[in-house]
Amino acid sequence: SETSIDRTTKKKTVYFEGAQLMTSIEMLDALARSTWGTKMKDVFKELQPKFKKIKAAIKAHEKGLDKAAKDAEKKAAQEQKACEQAEKQRQVAEEKERKRVEKEKIKEGKRLEKEGAAAQISVGRQRGRGGARGGARDDDSGIPVIAPVHQRPRPRPRPKPVQKRNDTNATEDPASIVESEDEIPASRRESASDINLAEEVLEGEESPVEEVDEGGSDSETDSNSSEECIINCILQHQRSWGKLMFEVSWVDGDVTWQDLQSIDKCIALDEYLKKHGVKKPKDLV
Repeated sequence: SETSIDRTTKKKTVYFEGAQLMTSIEMLDALARSTWGTKMKDVFKELQPKFKKIKAAIKAHEKGLDKAAKDAEKKAAQEQKACEQAEKQRQVAEEKERKRVEKEKIKEGKRLEKEGAAAQISVGRQRGRGGARGGARDDDSGIPVIAPVHQRPRPRPRPKPVQKRNDTNATEDPASIVESEDEIPASRRESASDINLAEEVLEGEESPVEEVDEGGSDSETDSNSSEECIINCILQHQRSWGKLMFEVSWVDGDVTWQDLQSIDKCIALDEYLKKHGVKKPKDLV
């Protein structure tokens, strides 16, 4: 029962030596506390189910906050991973692009090196009975010297446009000596064709490297060997018998008419084409 005494608990010793009577204020305060405690027990008992719901709602809210925090962390981790992958892909793409640019630079350098080496070789002409056309080059150009091959010297005629029969002292300007095909007789056309054919045969038979005969003295070598002449510039062009001819000025002061085949790889021809605003010799008017 409620009035039963728990014998297992130890009784407290109460000392009444310092006991005193309560004042009216203390008595009112103790009475109020006792009344408040009795009433609050009933209130707590009535509100106990509500307290449980409130606690459950608080726990659910805390769980929701925890879940939201975990989701946010997971999403942040996924975004960071995606950013890392994108950065890695960007680095790979940049590396590929860098390698591609390096390869293109290497190819362009090789191409420019080849073009520079080809541009250093000037088209010369032979003078005299023999020579080393396309043989020894300048040491500064970086092109190796080709040893001449001993063989019989062969003359190389310079192709010139056909002149008028009556004008023996005329210059080599085709604008003043060339007639139209309609005004020239058939016999003269055939003779001019034979001359051009003979010139082409002689050019085809010429060896790329020629030298004077062996055993000659130094004076004979100096007099017979032809030296390579460099083209200074191209003055003008003219079509002769359907063949494109160029008036060439050489560095030694000589001026001759050459065909396209003899100056095809010359820098002066490139400058002349650039001056006329065309890319190929056949586009010249």
